[in-house]
Amino acid sequence: MKYIRSTLALAALFAASSLQAAQAAKTEGAAQLPSPQKSTRIATVNGKPYSLGLFEMFYAGRLQALQAKNTPQLQTRTLNDFMTMIVAAQEAEKLKLDKREDVHTALQLQRLQVLSNATIADMAQKEKVSDAELEKAYDELAERAKQTEYKARHILVKTKAEAEKLIKKLNSGADFQTLAKDKSIAPNAADGGELGWVDANQIPKPLAEALSKLEPGHFAKEPVMTQFGWHVVELEDTRKAEPPSFDAVKAQLTTLLKRQKAVEELVKLRDNTMVDVNPEVVKMKRGNGKDEKTK
Repeated sequence: MKYIRSTLALAALFAASSLQAAQAAKTEGAAQLPSPQKSTRIATVNGKPYSLGLFEMFYAGRLQALQAKNTPQLQTRTLNDFMTMIVAAQEAEKLKLDKREDVHTALQLQRLQVLSNATIADMAQKEKVSDAELEKAYDELAERAKQTEYKARHILVKTKAEAEKLIKKLNSGADFQTLAKDKSIAPNAADGGELGWVDANQIPKPLAEALSKLEPGHFAKEPVMTQFGWHVVELEDTRKAEPPSFDAVKAQLTTLLKRQKAVEELVKLRDNTMVDVNPEVVKMKRGNGKDEKTK
């Protein structure tokens, strides 16, 4: 297989398709035609055409997975990976691997997941959210956001004995930041062990518990163990977190509430659907936890 790796051409194609979409959005009363950017052929591999729309979906997934910015370099790298995936998939079909039980089952599951997500998205789009529902959701969010944040530092070492030695030095007047730079094995050692402003959900539970018991300007007299090792922690300051404004989260809350309503409707649909499970495989349980034969 041969193809031209043209970053410029690919970027231009993206730009052109975006421009077409913008222009189409401005045209009222226009006939509903297939979107050019989705149907445009991006490549033909062994005689089989593949659309730009398919690549765009693959590329969007890559951007999300990498939390990366859209760059010409990433476009080119992703296009190469896309072509490799196509060649591998065609080879699988040639070898009839799609007929293998595990592969066939995986394909079935993926199809179900895509269709399920599409149904929820479609149902959510049709749901309505009232101002009262939005205000209630915001009040709940604001209440959860009212938590204490800690401005802290830590020194991470491998053993409890090392941490205890550092605490003795601090008790003798040693500077916390200097010790962190010299002794800590944490990535932020060069910054004097600075954690910045964090809340209890952003750090391991033992650290959060230790900080909650300290007064600003003091360090813990006992080492704190987490999955990373042993910590010596110092609390510099505390503050109450400010919740985001209503306008800042209104769109996200609307989307969340619509999706919640859609899922609730889907659960009702499931409960009213005739389901005949295999009693040899699935055992149903009563509310009291006892096994019950399926009917």
